[in-house]
Amino acid sequence: GIFFYYILYLFIYFINTGTVLVQYIYIKFIMDLRLVDEPGSNDADESRLVALLSDFNVTRWLSRVPYPYTHYDASFYLRELVPRPDARHFALREVAPSNKLAGVISLENITANSSGSASLGFWLGKPYWHRGYMTSAMRELLRIAFDEIHLKVIHSSYMVDNVASRRVHEKLGF
Repeated sequence: GIFFYYILYLFIYFINTGTVLVQYIYIKFIMDLRLVDEPGSNDADESRLVALLSDFNVTRWLSRVPYPYTHYDASFYLRELVPRPDARHFALREVAPSNKLAGVISLENITANSSGSASLGFWLGKPYWHRGYMTSAMRELLRIAFDEIHLKVIHSSYMVDNVASRRVHEKLGF
């Protein structure tokens, strides 16, 4: 296909000693997605979460996401889980003008002690599958996790029959 090169800004918000750090990172993406901010920063995110996660083909691979996925579930996620101090949730979005949520990558159970570890989770809405978006976004997120958040270990897993997730893991060296 045709490659469109965008200079994109990856806005990663995380709390560090009470201040919000904003990083601008140039990323080359194929087509039209970008990793930016955290879920819930866009008023349409709750409805978009429900729309994308109501597809059983997506949620069947996610161990902690209920099916059917409801507005209550999305509201709970955005209100209770995203703000947790031991987690960072990153929204994968279409580029402007739509800025529609396409998926999420999460680092959870982040330890700030000498072990410096976290658990990695990710999902992508079905309309965005098989285009290399998740691998590109995860590669950049892992760079930030190791180089800038200074994690030493990242744990990640996938369901055995989830071939696409297995391939993302393999490409990233897990």
